[in-house]
Amino acid sequence: MLGSCALVILALFGCDRRQDTPAPPVEAVQPASTDRVLRRGNFGDPGTLDPQLAIDTGAYDILRDLYEGLLSETPDGTLAPGAATTWTLSPDGRVYRFSLRPEARWSDGSPVLADHFVAAMRHAADPTVASPAADLMRAVVGARHILAGERPVDTLGVRAIDPLTLEITLEEPTAHFLSLLTHSVFYPRHPSTSKDATTYTISNGPYRFNEWIPNAHIEVERNPHYWDREHVSIRRVVYYPIASEANEYLRYRAGDLDITNSVPVSNITDIRRERPSELRIGPYLGTYFLAFNLQRPPFAGNPDLRRALSLAIDREALARQVLRETQTPAWSLVPSGTSGYEPQRDPAYSLSQAERLAKAHELYARATAGLDKPLEVRVIYGNSDVVRATLIAIASMWREAFGLKLDIYTEEFRVYLQTQKDPDQWHVLRYAWLADYNDAFTFLELFRSNSPANIFGFRDEGFDSLLAASQRSQDLQLRAGLLQEAEARLISDTVLIPLFHMQSRRLVSPRVKGFVATPLNRIYSKHLSITD
Repeated sequence: MLGSCALVILALFGCDRRQDTPAPPVEAVQPASTDRVLRRGNFGDPGTLDPQLAIDTGAYDILRDLYEGLLSETPDGTLAPGAATTWTLSPDGRVYRFSLRPEARWSDGSPVLADHFVAAMRHAADPTVASPAADLMRAVVGARHILAGERPVDTLGVRAIDPLTLEITLEEPTAHFLSLLTHSVFYPRHPSTSKDATTYTISNGPYRFNEWIPNAHIEVERNPHYWDREHVSIRRVVYYPIASEANEYLRYRAGDLDITNSVPVSNITDIRRERPSELRIGPYLGTYFLAFNLQRPPFAGNPDLRRALSLAIDREALARQVLRETQTPAWSLVPSGTSGYEPQRDPAYSLSQAERLAKAHELYARATAGLDKPLEVRVIYGNSDVVRATLIAIASMWREAFGLKLDIYTEEFRVYLQTQKDPDQWHVLRYAWLADYNDAFTFLELFRSNSPANIFGFRDEGFDSLLAASQRSQDLQLRAGLLQEAEARLISDTVLIPLFHMQSRRLVSPRVKGFVATPLNRIYSKHLSITD
C-alpha cells in the first residue's frame, strides 16, 4: 500500500544528537476569500476517516488535510517537522524522543499532547480494533506480540515522558522508521474520539471536518487553531467521490473540478493535444506486476515456466499501444527514484524482444516437456478496463508464443481482495503495490515469509535473513546492498513478473498554484493556493 528520507536524516545528523530540522521557509500567503474553494476528485467515498482504520487512498488524501503526524512532508516529499519540532535518536538506534510543538492545537482549541500519540498507537495495535495498517508498527517494542494477542496494549514501546515529550522504543534499529510516521496510522487520537467512530469532527491538521454527504462530497474547512494557519491559503476543500475516470474527466471539462484523481488512458492523446499544460504526469513509487501462485501447480517449483512467461511479454509494446506511454516498462520490483536505492533489474532488460522470445521458447519447452495439451492458466484482477485490456494483450502474446490459454476473470474490487487470499482460486494475480513510504523495504517485505501481505506462497529463508539484516544495519550503504541482494533473489527466481512502474496522471486547473505531487503521489491542500 503503502522512500526514505529517514535514511538521509540519519546520515546527516547521526545518533544521540538533537535533530534540529526546522521547516523550510515558506512565503506567507494572503488569507483566502470566503468563496475560494478547492475542488478535488477522489476515488470513491472513503471506508472511514478513522486514521487508525483507514486503508484506501480516498481516505488517506482527506486525512492528510485533517491531521498532522509527528513528521510532515514538504511539497516534494522531503520529511519535515510536523506536530514534533525536533527529535533525538539513541546511540543504539532504538529510542526516539520527540519534542512536540507547544503551539499545536486540535480544532477545538485544546493542546496536542504526547498522550494523544500514545493513545493512537495503542489503539492501532489493539487486535480487537483490527487496524489494517497496524503492521507498520511492528518495529516498535511489543507490537508483534500485542498484534498476536499475546500481550496487553499498554506494553507497547511508546510513552509520554511529559505532556510535550514522546518516546518510542524500537525492537531494533529501523532505518526507515521516521518516514513511517507520515502514515495515518501514527496520527494522534483526540481523547473524545470513541472506539467505533466512523467520522471525526476534531482533528489537528490544517483543516477540520465540516460535512460528509455519502456519494456526493466531503467538505473540510481551514482549522482556525492550526499552528501554521497563516500559511494555509485555501479556506475550504471539497472532495468529490468519483470512481469512474471517464466521469471524473467529464466533470473536470465541465469546470466542476480543479484537480482530478486520475486521467483515463483512452483520452490521453486528446488531452495531450488540447490541454498539455493542465496534464501532470510524474513518477510514482508503485509497481504493477503479475504474481504467481507458488503453492500449487503449474508454477510451484517451476522457475523455468515462470521465466518463460515473463520473457514472452513485450512490455514496451504494452506501454506504447495499450497504456499510451502513461506507465514505464518494468524489469524490477522496486521502481527507480526510490530513496538511496538502485533497483536490481532482470538481465533480460538489455536484450531485444526477439532475443527474449527465443529464450522463452527454450525454457517453455523444457518446463512443459511431457504435457499432452497446452497449459490453461487462470488469472484474476479487480475490475478495471485498462487492466483488462492489458491482460488481453498478454494473453495474446502467450497464446502466440506457446499456445497457452489464459482465462481472465474480473471481480468487484472488494471481492477480489478476498479471492486472492484463497490459493485454490487462481494461478496468477494482477497485483499492484504502492509505496507506504519512500524506501525499498516497503516493496520487498511483501515477500517476507511471515508478512500478512504475502499471499503468494513465497518462502525463502535466505531472503528473510537479508531483510532482517537490512533492518538491523545502521550503515546505509551496507543496508542498500542487503536489500539489493534480496531483490536480486526475487528476480532471478522469477517469483513475479514486473510489468510497469507507475506514473501519476492528473489534470490540474490553471487556477491552482503550487501543485507538486510527491514521489508517493501525495498532494497536501495546505501547499496549494488558488487564483481566480
